[in-house]
Amino acid sequence: MIRSKRGRAGFTLLELLITVTLAALLMASLTSAFRSTGGTVRTVTTAMNLQVQGNRAMRDILNGLRWADTGSLSVIPAPPFFTSEVQFVQNTGFQDTESSWGPPLEIRYDPVLGEIVWTRHPGLPPERQLDRVRFVAPFYDGEIANGLDDNGNGLVDEPGFCMTREGDVLTLNLTLQGEDSAGIMLTRSFTTRLHCRN
Repeated sequence: MIRSKRGRAGFTLLELLITVTLAALLMASLTSAFRSTGGTVRTVTTAMNLQVQGNRAMRDILNGLRWADTGSLSVIPAPPFFTSEVQFVQNTGFQDTESSWGPPLEIRYDPVLGEIVWTRHPGLPPERQLDRVRFVAPFYDGEIANGLDDNGNGLVDEPGFCMTREGDVLTLNLTLQGEDSAGIMLTRSFTTRLHCRN
């Protein structure tokens, strides 16, 4: 009887075990890379949302104050003092040669809610809330409640939204905070100045 020689077919158990192990390691590294990338994307998205919201808030507040009657502005102190709210009326146009003024407005930081609230007819009927800015930090960037000027801007323990006035120049400071999906707290700060005209 003649036996035919056949070549080996298939894999040995050892080769199969090595192949499965390498495939598992490759899948684990790919999964880790995707998770890391996903976390980075969520962090960048949160940071961009804070930046967009902060830019919009500062633009809206500046536009509101730009048309304010400087004589109607509530007291905004000079540094090292500050305020987190302002009441004013806006120029809505002209009637003959006289300026026409709108209803009283208020921009106020609410530290309990962490929001800036913009109100028409504050404290009077028909009071109406016009806008809100959310995610305002309890303190301006670099500041903590310790009675010191921690961030070197001349103000002590200033909140996440505050204003100062030197002559006709208003300075507005805003810090927003948001947590990304990994629990990392992100902060964006904004400072701008406005020369009062009216």
